Amino acid sequence: MARIAINGLGRVGKLVLRNLLDLQDSSIEIIATHTLSNIIQITKMAVLCLAAVLAVLATITESKLLSDIALFYFIVIGLFIFGIVFALNSSLHSYLILAFSDPKRVTMDVGFYYMSNAAGRLIGTFLSGTSYQLGGLSGCLACATVMCFFSWFLTFPLIAIHKQG
Repeated sequence: MARIAINGLGRVGKLVLRNLLDLQDSSIEIIATHTLSNIIQITKMAVLCLAAVLAVLATITESKLLSDIALFYFIVIGLFIFGIVFALNSSLHSYLILAFSDPKRVTMDVGFYYMSNAAGRLIGTFLSGTSYQLGGLSGCLACATVMCFFSWFLTFPLIAIHKQG
């Protein structure tokens, strides 16, 4: 028996699903599909995970419970985990911008997304430098945690927008 998972029900996912259902082949089992609502939920969970990693790093850094070398490894491993989750979440964002785009103006929506992304990186660079100057590494990590929670909070309107459109 072939087990097939479809990741997303956009144009391609719907076409594949329709063709598989038309085959009426009992040797094919569709085991999973992800809708836009599922992907938004995954994104929200990933952002919370990022915030949790940053909060733990900030707390451990500030508490001075670990020796310098242990703290170094703890921060490196924590930031590595952060980087993996961030990279996975970034690919979901690329999908979401296309999913929310109006078919008549996809290029403008994608362009706006990349412009907003660049502005966010500029603000993030400024905030990370400022927070590091004012509060050291723990202040920088705490600021990043606050920004992750802010990002998580902004994902709530996405489901309402998706249900309207």
